[in-house]
Parts: sequence; structure tokens; C-alpha cells
Amino acid sequence: MWPSPQVYQLALDRLGVTHREISFQSSNRWDVYAASAFGFCTVWCNRTGQPRERLPGAPDLELATLAALPDHLGAERAV
Repeated sequence: MWPSPQVYQLALDRLGVTHREISFQSSNRWDVYAASAFGFCTVWCNRTGQPRERLPGAPDLELATLAALPDHLGAERAV
């Protein structure tokens, strides 16, 4: 069972942004898939170099560490 789309909709409602204005990061590939299917930009933090699971779609970005994330988002968007 995948996470309910209502979970992701909460972020849009609270922040008042569009799907593509959210960058969703997770080390769980299935979680990245579900967020991507909802329309979020997704980053899979594959810390241990695991092979991709047999899930449809692909993350927008795959990183070994979140330390590299600001370089991909741009300095003005880094938190």
C-alpha cells in the first residue's frame, strides 16, 4: 500500500505552492516513487549504493549524500 496522496496534498495546502515547487527527499525508494507519482520533484538519497528497486518511474535526482543537495537546488533555495 502506497502513502495516501492526501499526505502530500497537506504540504501544498499548508505552503501554498505547486507540486513542482516541492523537493521531496527520502532514502526509501518506494517513498520517492509515491511522491513522484503525486508530482513532486524527488531526490533519492541512496547512501549505500543500492540497486534500483523494480518500481515505475525514476527519481529526478539520485545522490549518495544530502550534503550535495544544495549544489543541485541552487544556493538561493538551499536551507
